[in-house]
Amino acid sequence: MTFKAAAKNQKVGNKVFAKYQPVFMIDTARTSNFEQASTTVYAQGGRGYARLLAWEGEKTMTFTVEDALMSPMGLAVLSGAGLINHKIGDSARVHVTLEKTVGEKGAIEIELSDLKEETGIDNATKFTICNCIPMYATVIGASGMADDFLTVNELETAVEVTDAAPATLTVDAAAAGKTVVVDFYLAMTNSVQTITIGPEDFGGYYYVEAQTLFRDEATGKDLAANITFPKVKIQSGFTFTMAASGDPSTFNFTMDAFPGYTITRCDKKTMCDIQILSVAGEEDTCLDCDVTKPTEETPSFKEPDVPTPAVNVSGSTKVGTDTIPSSWEHTAEYQANQNATTVAVDGTDITVSVAGGVAALEKWTSTDPSQATYGDKPWIALAISTGTDDITNFKYDGHQLTQSDVEDAAAWGVGAGSFILRIKADDVKATPKTFTLSADGYKDTTCTITLVETA
Repeated sequence: MTFKAAAKNQKVGNKVFAKYQPVFMIDTARTSNFEQASTTVYAQGGRGYARLLAWEGEKTMTFTVEDALMSPMGLAVLSGAGLINHKIGDSARVHVTLEKTVGEKGAIEIELSDLKEETGIDNATKFTICNCIPMYATVIGASGMADDFLTVNELETAVEVTDAAPATLTVDAAAAGKTVVVDFYLAMTNSVQTITIGPEDFGGYYYVEAQTLFRDEATGKDLAANITFPKVKIQSGFTFTMAASGDPSTFNFTMDAFPGYTITRCDKKTMCDIQILSVAGEEDTCLDCDVTKPTEETPSFKEPDVPTPAVNVSGSTKVGTDTIPSSWEHTAEYQANQNATTVAVDGTDITVSVAGGVAALEKWTSTDPSQATYGDKPWIALAISTGTDDITNFKYDGHQLTQSDVEDAAAWGVGAGSFILRIKADDVKATPKTFTLSADGYKDTTCTITLVETA
């Protein structure tokens, strides 16, 4: 069974899909069923108060699939959750507990093999213990219950654990020889996916196609059959059961079917199409899509939905010091900061490297009323490219770029198609900055600016 995006640029978590693009597939289904129901009312009267006529309506159809296995994307589709693939600068904090014996002077050795066993990542060559969250050690008594609680001395920086360099945590020296359970966090990126289920997240609408078999009575041959639901809404209620014994948990996708147009015909809405392949007859040539003329109320089959291009920000760079307006009040400070800055762009990731670190940059209060409230900040000016000739078609985080932004870019010597983005270096150092560019005819493009301090 294949779930496809039911709308153009449909978002599932933090991913964007084109219409009819596969989002999620199930090839481990155990059972499925679809049920149709309707309400019937009757005109009754005469001898015996018999039923004379019937009216039917309020038709509903529910499609349920029981899946033997669950994937992160499957759970995101089922719950409407966001699915985050972590990367450098956006690491996840992964909780870990290890049972260790306290050595002399309160030392607790954390080895790479301990973390491999705990996480199940056998091919890892290093882990990073996060120092931004307090660590604790629970003393285990003879009964196996918690006997005392110790605070692990704070690490000055994050610590990498490798085969050659285990990490050493320290507690009160009086605990030497005791068995403790150490509670701490790892900073991890490419080995982690986070499924975030928020209070506002619910299952979405999808175009569903399923494949099954029908057996021909005369020949006993199994024939392929396709079942299409042009528009389903996944019910957001689900039960996630975990147990120490018994059969493994299964996962139910329960969907309400709604009328919609299928890919193969756009003249009539259906709730479900079932196609059963025949054993006899030659195949016809492909049907000319113009045979079915869509009306204004139906989508045009002649214009299939295709992914629109994303905004190309690969031309983004820093503003050169020779282009800063001489009349600018903080020209000297900007030039100093721009001289200390280099910019690299990889797809939608923009990396700003600052020689000497943020502490070496000049600070001042912006004369822009919208930025003056920030106080003294080390500002850096970036020229963000849209990859087009006209920036007034675009919105920056929902704010329309205007002619004043064009004039601002021109005053700074930046060509058409780019706008000036001033960033606060100290804020970006603490938290990478993300922003989204959007425009008609383009997929939304979300960019991330990361600041790196260099010597």
